[in-house]
Parts: sequence; C-alpha cells; structure tokens
Amino acid sequence: MNEKEDFQQDDHSSLHDACLNYKQFFLLWVYKRYKYSGEKAEDLFKDTLILLDTRFADGTLTRLECCPLTLLIRFGECLIIDDLRKMQTAARNEFFLFAETEQVVHDETEAEIEQEQNHSDINRYLSVLCETDRNILTDMYFEDFDAQAIVERRGLPSEGDVWTRICRAKKKIRERFGEEWRGRGWK
Repeated sequence: MNEKEDFQQDDHSSLHDACLNYKQFFLLWVYKRYKYSGEKAEDLFKDTLILLDTRFADGTLTRLECCPLTLLIRFGECLIIDDLRKMQTAARNEFFLFAETEQVVHDETEAEIEQEQNHSDINRYLSVLCETDRNILTDMYFEDFDAQAIVERRGLPSEGDVWTRICRAKKKIRERFGEEWRGRGWK
C-alpha cells in the first residue's frame, strides 16, 4: 500500500495493519521520549489505535500525508499531552486543596488557642468576683440573657440591681487587672 494514498472505508483494515507493524518502534519511541514502559506504553499504543480508528470512522482522517509511524507518533503525542495536562491539573488542584486545608487547620488551631487563652483570661477576671456577680456577668455576656431574664433567673429585685452589679463587677475587674483588662472589656 502506498503510504500517502487516499483511503476508502474498506481500506481501514489495511491502515490498522500497517500501524500494527510499527508497534515496536512506537513503544521504543514512547520509552525513550516519555519514559513510558510496559503496560502504560501498551495502553498508550492501544489508545492511539482507537483514536486513529475513530478519526478514520468519522471521516476526519481521509488521506495520509505521512507514513503510518509518523501518524501514530503524532496521535500518541496528542494523547500524552492530554494525559500530562490532566496530571498537571490534578496536581495543581491537589496542591490548592492541600493549601486550603492547611490554612483552615492553621486558622482553626489559632482560633482554638486564642479561644482557650480568652477562656483562661475570663476565668481569671471572674475569679475576683463573688459568685452572684460572676453568674450575672456570665448570664449577660456569655449566655446572652437580657437584664429582665437575669432578674427572673437569679431572683434579683430589679433590672436596675442587675446593671448596678454589672457596673461594680467591671470596676472591680478594672481595678484588679488595670491595663491588662483594657480592650478586653465586655460590651
């Protein structure tokens, strides 16, 4: 068969057979150029033949402008390039996923450390107060109860008493902890 001959539908098998004759050359080229060997090289050869057959069947390959080995190599390179792009994209996506995960873990760790530090500081601040004042501040600022709910919950005489106790408690904490307290006050 002339290698640059026009193909008809019934010539498909002769092109396929010609490509099979170049299998060893193709496998050697793939190994030397891209370090594909064994099963991976065989799979690439099969995929290249499938691509060649598909192009012939859909009419996009009707005439050979080169020998079958060159055609195999061109189609094989296209598949390798597609494979490399997919691997590069997967690696890039994996890197960004890792980076995002690391950032989230880092942020969560920092947040947990800061939360523990805040919890420790708050407990120190509250430790200078009597139990009733500690409970009122906890209800107001950490449990989000309003003054009326605290009156009912703690059995205090009025909302005014709640606010008076809060102001006195804050003053006591400020006096005890001074500058350390500044900027850490509640509402």
